[in-house]
Amino acid sequence: MHNAARASLPEAADGALLVLGVALAVAGGAPFRRTPSATAPWLAALPAFVAAAAAMAVGAPAGTPAIAIGTWASIGVAVSVSGILTVRRRWVDGRVSRSVARAQDLAVGRNFKGAIEELDRAIDLAGDSGSEAPWYSKGAALVVLGRYEEALACIDIALKMNPRNEVAWVNKGNALVRMGRLVDALKCYNSAIKVNPGYEVGWNNKGNALARLGKYGDALRCYEKALQIDAEYKGAWVNKGYVLTKLGDFEAAARCADEVIRLGGPGGVAA
Repeated sequence: MHNAARASLPEAADGALLVLGVALAVAGGAPFRRTPSATAPWLAALPAFVAAAAAMAVGAPAGTPAIAIGTWASIGVAVSVSGILTVRRRWVDGRVSRSVARAQDLAVGRNFKGAIEELDRAIDLAGDSGSEAPWYSKGAALVVLGRYEEALACIDIALKMNPRNEVAWVNKGNALVRMGRLVDALKCYNSAIKVNPGYEVGWNNKGNALARLGKYGDALRCYEKALQIDAEYKGAWVNKGYVLTKLGDFEAAARCADEVIRLGGPGGVAA
């Protein structure tokens, strides 16, 4: 860098800078179990540093051969480490995705404790800067187990990592509904819909919260919106039939029941 800037330093200083650069590159590639927050900025900026160093080395005037060799060796090490970090991140992401998928299978089988254990492994793998999926999935499992405060803590971590995750917003709303905090739950469902207006689960669950508040007309409109998005959403048909019964429209409620039967039986939880 100083050669490119036409600055003069002793050869010993050149060597020291090269050693420091290689040390930083190797330290950045150390196999941390979690990515420490102190090193995260360095790791994120490493590719840019490598590109800048290469550009400067190409444009710099010729100097001592040993220093030139050292410069290119340092760039080679940095490029290699950057590649290793990228491959490692992808490997970790793949492991996390598989753990989340296994946890979902366990949850389908009603083994929620096993699902939470699998998600804890995924969280440990992902580290502080990984995917938010294990956190909001763990929150959903904790909701089913009735551990609502723990569920909210997990989901809030997920939303801090990615506030534009509609699934996390819905999961938070579900926890709040179980706690009787229906107005707060509605805010979460509205946030999910704002992030993704085409997320039918957000509309359906908003309808459920409105129905619990006795706002059956508003709930009905939410279910109809969910069914516009996915006409085969059995849970929305079940819930629509429920509020139509509350509104006294038994004929329309019967048509909803027919749709549920056509789709293969109950597929949701009525409000």
